[in-house]
Amino acid sequence: MAIGFGLMFAAVMFCAAWLNTVFGSKGVYVVALISGINDVDAISLTALNLFGQAKLTIHQTVTTMVLAIAANTLFKYGLIASLGGKSLALRCLPTFVATLVGMLAGLSAVWLMN
Repeated sequence: MAIGFGLMFAAVMFCAAWLNTVFGSKGVYVVALISGINDVDAISLTALNLFGQAKLTIHQTVTTMVLAIAANTLFKYGLIASLGGKSLALRCLPTFVATLVGMLAGLSAVWLMN
């Protein structure tokens, strides 16, 4: 497991750094959406590393993490809906909506702080 995470972390870090150089923060956002589907740890560490190197601003770092967590949350809700059925999906929906709304509110607050 550790080797798998290390390989994934290296791939995410490489792609994020490369796409950040080529496309700016929008490249990192794409990596966040794709890698966030599977796991948010690698992109979170990568975003914080890029922030520490002053390659991402605080706004871009928070946006990257929100995109990754939102992608992960939506994917997991899709799994619940497809494997657990309509009844379970409807019971879980308020929690998932509250999570996403809370993250968007937090993201808005960060963007408005400037």
